[in-house]
Amino acid sequence: MPENRTRKKTRTIRTTVAIIPAASARPAADPVVFMEGGPGGDAIGAIPFLIASQVNRDRDLIVMTQRGALHSQPNLACPEIDRFNATAVGLPYDAPSTGRGLVRAAKECRDRLTAEGADLASYNTTENAADFADLRTALGIRKWNVYGYSYGTDLGVLSWEVVDG
Repeated sequence: MPENRTRKKTRTIRTTVAIIPAASARPAADPVVFMEGGPGGDAIGAIPFLIASQVNRDRDLIVMTQRGALHSQPNLACPEIDRFNATAVGLPYDAPSTGRGLVRAAKECRDRLTAEGADLASYNTTENAADFADLRTALGIRKWNVYGYSYGTDLGVLSWEVVDG
């Protein structure tokens, strides 16, 4: 899918999509799509929980990663912030120096991702919702049921607004 839908020349990004068949021999026609929280939560990692919870009992279950998240390309993980967090355990929580260290780590991450070509302004809720709307269209699904978790509930509402205006 396009990284930035407002630009003619933009790179293509990839998200991972999994379709888990319904357990029922006679599934309903309208599948369930799972929209993970976060933003940027691990949707693919939630599949065992979703199956154990029987979300796919009588409907196919569709799971897609959000742009920039784990199992997508690019993956916009920030090891710079992870390294800071590992050292922050021993630092005063609300000290200005601790805050400056976190800001420095975030800037390092941003600079690295930008240098790698990421259009960071394109990783937002509107684009995430458009990705789900595009997925629904690509799969030829007129109607699906949304199972949203936390941020995923907002994403579900917005994905319908993107399609239906």
